[in-house]
Amino acid sequence: MEVREVSVILSFRQKQAEKKVHFEKTILKWLPVKEIEKEIEQNFYIFFIEKQTKWPIVVELCFEIAIESYLLGASFSRLGYYGMPFIEIKERSIYKEALLIEDLYDYLMFLQPSGNSVLYENCREFVSGYFDKGYQNGKKRYKLKM
Repeated sequence: MEVREVSVILSFRQKQAEKKVHFEKTILKWLPVKEIEKEIEQNFYIFFIEKQTKWPIVVELCFEIAIESYLLGASFSRLGYYGMPFIEIKERSIYKEALLIEDLYDYLMFLQPSGNSVLYENCREFVSGYFDKGYQNGKKRYKLKM
């Protein structure tokens, strides 16, 4: 009897994970790669003009953070679809968003130690912008689904 209960829990978690992966795949279709490349260059290229050899690393990291932030916003979009105001959603997500900002800033500071508050502000705007885009696109997806 106990074995069945464990298998039911596992199958539920597996189904939940499958649904999450499916949601992420469909929502990522709405994220244009060229737009990410353009924003990375606009926000961070000025800090790495002298260090061209590190630029591909910066682009790869920024892509990763942009996708994570976008998916974070999309995951919170369900709350917005059901009526929660965007300000409350931002308050709920502030910790996770701050972690992404800090990760990006710390890594860029590692690559370019002479960064300043402008670099931090660019990181904040970059992550917040992709969170907002993910939120908006996720909300659209929920509306289209219903």
